[in-house]
Amino acid sequence: MKYSYDNLEMTVTYRKDKEIEIRVANHNTFRVGNITVTTEYAGKKRTEFIGRIEAHETWKSGDRTENIPPFHAASFYEGKEQIIDPGLYDEKSGVYRGEPFHALVWRDEEKRKTWQRSHTWVSEDPAAEVTLSYFADGPRVAFTGNSFTGLWDSTYEYFRQMAEADGYHAQVAYSYWGGTGLAQYAGLIPESMERAEQCQKVLDANEEYDFCFFAGNSDEALSTHSGKPGAEDYSLRENMEKAVRILKKRAEEKHAKMVLWAPHAYQYGFFRDKTAKPWKAGNVGDWYERDGWRYQLTLSEQEMVERNMEWYRHLCEEPENKGILLAPVVRAYHEVVKCGIGDPYLAEEKTGDFGHQNNLGNYIAACVCFEIVFGEMPKADFVPVSHTWGMGGGTLTPHQAAMIRKKVHEVMEQEKNHVTDIVL
Repeated sequence: MKYSYDNLEMTVTYRKDKEIEIRVANHNTFRVGNITVTTEYAGKKRTEFIGRIEAHETWKSGDRTENIPPFHAASFYEGKEQIIDPGLYDEKSGVYRGEPFHALVWRDEEKRKTWQRSHTWVSEDPAAEVTLSYFADGPRVAFTGNSFTGLWDSTYEYFRQMAEADGYHAQVAYSYWGGTGLAQYAGLIPESMERAEQCQKVLDANEEYDFCFFAGNSDEALSTHSGKPGAEDYSLRENMEKAVRILKKRAEEKHAKMVLWAPHAYQYGFFRDKTAKPWKAGNVGDWYERDGWRYQLTLSEQEMVERNMEWYRHLCEEPENKGILLAPVVRAYHEVVKCGIGDPYLAEEKTGDFGHQNNLGNYIAACVCFEIVFGEMPKADFVPVSHTWGMGGGTLTPHQAAMIRKKVHEVMEQEKNHVTDIVL
């Protein structure tokens, strides 16, 4: 007989020697553990403890396993531990009044008891009773990013809320440091070693993760030495290649899958680096003037998307990088904007710079992360609760959320097909 719950499938077999054998298959994309199986049969009571079952693997009666260590929700913001004071949240306005008010991942330790599960199956012939008891914990995810991943409520918090709405107790740790890319987090930039140390603190906070996300910086794959329109003399890509190999090793040390986050493009294209962003639409080659400075548009928004995707795909497809997953956030943004679902950017009059995202943008990225971790879009028709201002014109609407989920899923399916075509 088979029974299933929380993507765990239990099979009860009555053997010829009149004993019962239990098998528990883990159909999740992440490891589970700390499961107790209690069997009452033929006047006997037997208790077995399952320390862990890896993703897509099966435990059977008699197997010995190691325990999954406890999880620590480490959170760091630009050199300091991120501590959220719930008392500073104004429920009337829906805005957190503390500082900093970005990268807010609310503590949920008090909720853990609500994830306790106990299910009993009873058989009349032969008379037997089997109980499965566990905490529905997982997945364990580390996010290492910057303002393009953690501004306002942050992708991390939206991902966790979306997972909870779908019945998963996602456990999140993160490192936020504005303007930080792969090379800095990997420790390849001497003047940014504090950022690399913060990244390592998050990784070291736990013995194991299921997924480790590492985000590139907005200009990291695009900056050139010459700064000329269409130039390909890239100045940062060599260090990016080195960084990916270093970070992949660190993820593997934590028994995690590495995910490479391709950051979204600027709204109106690219000058030559991240120091300034175009503030209006133009053509490649056009000059922009502001406050005594002149800038030339070297890439359109479309070209930013294409070059970022091409380079990040290349990084994931290098033989030594086998197993790295790609988070195509840059394509997801582009497709959502193209369809007119909503504007993920903050305009200048709303404290933005035509590059950084609002909370609609965070939701787009969270949908990408969700499908990578769970292999599907959220089932729940759910809009994350916002704790920041984060968006001009109000909050994300249920209609926008549904349309974004649909479009992001299409993007993810297309990316899977792209990778398959390359492999073949």
